[in-house]
Amino acid sequence: MYSHVHGVIGAVTYTATYAATGSHIAAGFVAFVSHFVADYLGETGYGTDKLFLQLELSHLLAFGTLGFLSGHFWLYFLGWLFGNLPDLIDKRMFLFYKGQKQYFSCHNHPGIKIGKHRIGIFSFNDWKLGVPVRIKFDRDETIALGVFGTAVLAVWTYAIKLGWIL
Repeated sequence: MYSHVHGVIGAVTYTATYAATGSHIAAGFVAFVSHFVADYLGETGYGTDKLFLQLELSHLLAFGTLGFLSGHFWLYFLGWLFGNLPDLIDKRMFLFYKGQKQYFSCHNHPGIKIGKHRIGIFSFNDWKLGVPVRIKFDRDETIALGVFGTAVLAVWTYAIKLGWIL
């Protein structure tokens, strides 16, 4: 799934968990796990880099604007960060690890062998959270999912402004 969808899910789960528990640790953990659950949804590429940039940047601008309007920009930002963290780690974060061939993988790490079992981050033997894709979207459905995600965040922001959540 693209970063804006992971970001919306991360922001909503982060703010909801923080509202319920008052704990940034619990909120970060739930937003991090939400990434793997969202990976059951498989996106299709946008087709061109131009369309990718137009969509991702417009969603990111809307996300930042809604974060400021909510009055809880940092909660939204932390939700976006933790919701995207597995991909940020797996994509090698080129700014920090240029040219690195081996890296830790949240998605594909084989796990630690303990007796007859392999245990990894959200995995046990051959089962991994978020793998394989359960619902595959075509290009238009992927775009619609992104628009829907931004609309959900707008409604979420309105609920926060009304005082229903935070």
